[in-house]
Amino acid sequence: MKNNKQKTNLFVDIILFVGFILCFFLNLTGVIIHQWLGIILCVLAVIHLLQHDAWVKNLLRRFSELHARPQALFLLDAAIALGFLGILVTGLIVSTWLNLPITNMSGWLDIHTAFSIETLFFLLVKIGFHWRWISNAIRSLFGKNPAALPIPQTVVRNPSLAHVPQPVGKQISRRDFLAVMGVAGLASYLAVSSLLKEDQVVASGQSIIETATTTPTTAVTTMQSTSTTAPPATSAPTATAVPTQAAYTCTILCRDGCSYPGRCHRYVDSNGNGKCDNGECL
Repeated sequence: MKNNKQKTNLFVDIILFVGFILCFFLNLTGVIIHQWLGIILCVLAVIHLLQHDAWVKNLLRRFSELHARPQALFLLDAAIALGFLGILVTGLIVSTWLNLPITNMSGWLDIHTAFSIETLFFLLVKIGFHWRWISNAIRSLFGKNPAALPIPQTVVRNPSLAHVPQPVGKQISRRDFLAVMGVAGLASYLAVSSLLKEDQVVASGQSIIETATTTPTTAVTTMQSTSTTAPPATSAPTATAVPTQAAYTCTILCRDGCSYPGRCHRYVDSNGNGKCDNGECL
């Protein structure tokens, strides 16, 4: 019975972590799958909490009497729970389901991203606290016993006790620790790198869009000022050269040609034509 419960907890934890990491790759999942995946993960997080409700109630009743490690674990779980709550709330605000009239969409997306990175950090810390249990559970899942290392032999001062066998402690090897933390750390690094890379593309796309929209205005101003201060014969070539150059310097950042609501959070539509500005010249 205990093994079955341990396997259930392990499966739920693995699905939660893998699904959460997958949420960082928005270009891979797209907005719609990203939103559904977030809801599913929140439901699994509630199930995980209900599976440990007795542990939570016990800690709440005896929090002041506990040692530092249980207190730290409880505060860590509370931070993760608040992080998931923040992800859920901000995710619903910017979601295409509610379609709220938000004026500062980029600001809400930044808050949503900050909650995600903060929660991922605390999850890594939690894995660091429970790496022995994770390694043991995975070994048990594949029918393997936990790795055992002998306790270093000490000098026996009483010869009569020399024949007593030294105890062997069932300890997880350093290799198991590196395996658990290495996999979790690498996955987290790739996830955060992908998210930050997407944010940089969004920022550069908005910069190019602003340049593309302001350049024609500047060109028109130049045309008007030139026409008032110089003869028409010399102002005509200057007036046609500037907008032509601005049109050909436009850079297409995305070839998907998304329409509203788009397939990733790179979607931006400053001219209101229902198409992503990153895939067109303005």
